[in-house]
Amino acid sequence: MLLEVQGLTKFFGGLAAVLDLDFNVGKGEILGIIGPNGSGKTTLFNLITGVHRPTRGNILFEGRDIGGKPSYHIAEAGIARTFQLTKLFGRVSVFTNVLMGLHCRTKTGLWGALARDGGSRWEEKESGRKVLDILDFTGLSGIREKTAELLSSEEQRRLMIAIALATGPKLLLLDEPTAGMSAEETDTVVALMNRMHEMGITLLLIEHNMKMAMSVCGRIVALENGTKIAEGPPAQVSTDERVIEAYLGKD
Repeated sequence: MLLEVQGLTKFFGGLAAVLDLDFNVGKGEILGIIGPNGSGKTTLFNLITGVHRPTRGNILFEGRDIGGKPSYHIAEAGIARTFQLTKLFGRVSVFTNVLMGLHCRTKTGLWGALARDGGSRWEEKESGRKVLDILDFTGLSGIREKTAELLSSEEQRRLMIAIALATGPKLLLLDEPTAGMSAEETDTVVALMNRMHEMGITLLLIEHNMKMAMSVCGRIVALENGTKIAEGPPAQVSTDERVIEAYLGKD
């Protein structure tokens, strides 16, 4: 297994945001995390990516426990993430946003690249080629000189994915990748996710769009109040009584 979550629990004061959660993500899989608001989905992502430390339990990535490790260590291990709310450098170009993500992986690092010191020049041409490849892959090459703040919401989501891809992830966490999008925009992002899957990138996504999640994910984990209430193929989870009750209520 690429990722193993074992007995994961996170308390905030006396409230359990995630409680005794167990699930695995296999290499090359697309796994969806669903659940109503407040079910612990974003807390789960924050635990995996080092934003929060677990109260107890284990998070194993390629067999190594990463629970409570700093976020930069987790990124270096090969886990990248996007956010529901866009987190971009709004006043710089699409190209530069992705370049800054790429330099997290280069020997000179971000500040050396920005300073254009001697150690960074030899990497600059190769980095530029890699950025252009990523922009072409994500359909952003035609707007590479446009500043991020001028992009549409859907373009900004694709730019966040492009930045994440620049870090060379083995596991990519997508937080509500199609939230607020039209059907056409959703189809564009879904096509991008399928291309990433074909590249061998493992995807773990939070999604409220049940139709999209059921069509893209090979397996679904459903949460309610921080606990797992169902797990399995989309067709099985979508008809589970506890899942239907969590979303629609007992009546």
